Amino acid sequence: MNTLTRLLSIAAITVTALSSLNASEAKVAHILAPWQAEGMLFMIEEKKARFFGAVEGTMYVQTGDKTHMDELAFVCPSTQIIDLSDETVVTEGNCIIGVEEDVIFAAFSCAGPTDGCEGRFDLKGGTGKFKGISGGSLMSSRTAMKGLEITPGTMTAQKQASGLMVLPELTYKTPAK
Repeated sequence: MNTLTRLLSIAAITVTALSSLNASEAKVAHILAPWQAEGMLFMIEEKKARFFGAVEGTMYVQTGDKTHMDELAFVCPSTQIIDLSDETVVTEGNCIIGVEEDVIFAAFSCAGPTDGCEGRFDLKGGTGKFKGISGGSLMSSRTAMKGLEITPGTMTAQKQASGLMVLPELTYKTPAK
């Protein structure tokens, strides 16, 4: 091997090594997130209702990497279409996870029976130490209705619920510093 070839080989190895220092490794966590929800329910068709409200709680890492996401507060404004004829729901929402300058933004959607749903949870970036975070997981959520106070004549109701969101394999990356 001549000198030029050796130098090029060393340069290529050095560049590869340095670039891997800046690459972020994927982290994986199994997350349990108990939540409480409150909002308004409106009849939008004879057998359909729409919920507007917010879900809030705390995310706990059950297993996996606890570096970033353990014990983070979250709030998720969401909407839900409830089909009263077959007792199913379609839910969509966004989440703000964390506090002050270190916040993660996420979006979720799920569908299923009125006592729970299955779907997707995706990280959409963040601020502070979470700037540039990305990733996602399948999700499931279980729901227990607390109270439904129907206002006579208006076709609206207050809705309260509690439940548990499970992210069985949240895989995410944070940019290297």
